[in-house]
Order: sequence, then C-alpha cells, then structure tokens
Amino acid sequence: MSANTAAGGILAIVVGRSTSDHLPTTLQAVASGTRTPDRLNLVLLDDGEFDVSVLTDVGIETDIIRSDATASGAAYEDGMGESEWTWLLHADSAPGERCLADLHREGEASRAIAALGPKQGGWDDPTEP
Repeated sequence: MSANTAAGGILAIVVGRSTSDHLPTTLQAVASGTRTPDRLNLVLLDDGEFDVSVLTDVGIETDIIRSDATASGAAYEDGMGESEWTWLLHADSAPGERCLADLHREGEASRAIAALGPKQGGWDDPTEP
C-alpha cells in the first residue's frame, strides 16, 4: 500500500469558481495528501472549465458539478453524495499533507464525534491563524 492511498468511503467536496487563483493549489494539496479521498465533487459556481487531472492521475474519482447557489450551504448540498465520511473544503483552503489522515484517525477513534475541523492557517503564512 502506497503512502498516498485512498481513504475508504470519503467524499471530498470542494466549492469555488473555476477562476480562483487558489483552486489549483488546493486540489494539488488534496491529491498530495498522505491520505486521499475516494471521490471528490468539485462544485463550480460558474461555467468555466477546470482541469482535474491532478486528482484523477492519483486515482481520485472526480465529478464536476455546476451550481448556481448563492450561499455556501446550498453549494455544498449540491455536491453531497453517498459516503461514510464527507470532507468539506473551499477553493482557497489548501489542506496540509496530513490533514485528512489526522481528521479521519481522530474521527474513527470515538463514536461520539460527529464533526471535526482542522486548525486554519493563513494562505501566505500557514503559521498565522
């Protein structure tokens, strides 16, 4: 089993615009994680095109969903699907290399945990909140 193996039953949902300067970095970070989602639904809030090969090249099944949602919750709802775990990300929230692995491990450690979230860092300086 490689270090970059898919996590069983995890659906990642990324919401943003195809024109986001941060979206390529966020998807690269998801694809480079020590644990990757099985599937990723990219919810685009515009009609632009976006190359998702960075995800599919590492075996992450990826769907692009077009949404005319005007609120974040509705956009994430448009991306929902069947999964054991759902990981919500925005186009400008590139996760750290171990983010999904750590969240999944902690969540699996207790049946009392219903939701988890990582510590947020600054885009230009991840050590800043």
